[in-house]
Amino acid sequence: MPGVKHTGRSKLYNPRQYFLAHYAGFGFDYFILGHGLFGVKQHLKDASLLLVSSSKGLYGFQAHTMNKLFKQYDTNLKAYNLSFGLGEGYTFVTWLVQHNNLQNKFVLLDITDDTTDYHISPQAFKAVHATTYEAYKEVIEHGLQFLFDWCLQTILPRLVIQENKIVFTIPFVRGANNWRRWDTGDIVPELEGDNQAVAPGPIYINFDNLGLINKITFRVFDKHHLNYGFTTVPYKNYDPGLIQKVAAVTNHWILPPEWEDLYTKDGVHLTKTSAQKYSTRLATQMSDQIDEMKRTSTLSQDSILDEKPYLVEIFPIGYPAPIGTLLFEKIKGTYYIYKHIYLQNRLQGMRPWEFEDYRAASDVNTSLAISQTLTE
Repeated sequence: MPGVKHTGRSKLYNPRQYFLAHYAGFGFDYFILGHGLFGVKQHLKDASLLLVSSSKGLYGFQAHTMNKLFKQYDTNLKAYNLSFGLGEGYTFVTWLVQHNNLQNKFVLLDITDDTTDYHISPQAFKAVHATTYEAYKEVIEHGLQFLFDWCLQTILPRLVIQENKIVFTIPFVRGANNWRRWDTGDIVPELEGDNQAVAPGPIYINFDNLGLINKITFRVFDKHHLNYGFTTVPYKNYDPGLIQKVAAVTNHWILPPEWEDLYTKDGVHLTKTSAQKYSTRLATQMSDQIDEMKRTSTLSQDSILDEKPYLVEIFPIGYPAPIGTLLFEKIKGTYYIYKHIYLQNRLQGMRPWEFEDYRAASDVNTSLAISQTLTE
């Protein structure tokens, strides 16, 4: 995930307005937003529009910009940026909606290469498996580590081991740190420098090959009375036809991106100025189409889920740490494996197969252990 790296002492944002979102490989926002910690759950409850994406939307959506325009247009909407980095898709937000019981809202889903299949990142996996107590513990411990590092920045060098040697490095703070606003979920610092222009590219991405987004995410949204539609946060060579494919399948409203005169920092993530332009155009589109969006039916056929989806950790024989996960659900008495998800190397497009008992899925070299359910 991009960020701003600091050689001097980095800025500490007002903790009443911002929370630390990412530092030294730890995703604070997964635990804080996922478990509704420190009062952020009320902000999620108060929002009437959830903006969902990967890091493309984390930097591309500006909820505070959209909210100013919604007030100006007298549109009864209040946006919250519920996007996550690390190539996150819809799986974690699906759990978050259920865990925090979010209901009766609009949801704007970014359709991009990160969100076209059903998967979960290692950070999200940890947050889903944590109890509320464990979530608080993780956030507080990592937060204290950041403050310790920040206090020693520019004062002491850090000792690190490189090529079997102990060497000194000048910056004590480890890499980038990002913050998010409590009230809108927007990220700071934003990206500066318009380096690469946004433009449509070839149509090459397929959506929901395994049908899991439709089977789980959309039906969870339906049960929580979430009126969802689609857009594409534009980037260099994005697929302009993907949103039309999704619209044809789901019959829900879409907001085609107005991509002209937009720029990215790295070919993927919109810069601050372009994110403001894009969010302004998006808020105008929504204000113009709000009546049509309200008429869209949010209730589809009843879910065929009769039990909750499970994440199953895979432990090789004699090895204490999991090497990956299996995601499966029970449909009308029969277990179905969704896909094999390696924590380090996600596999795409595995075909599901059917078996009567999940223990039968283990092979000679693997034993399975049931872990916490994906949904509560």
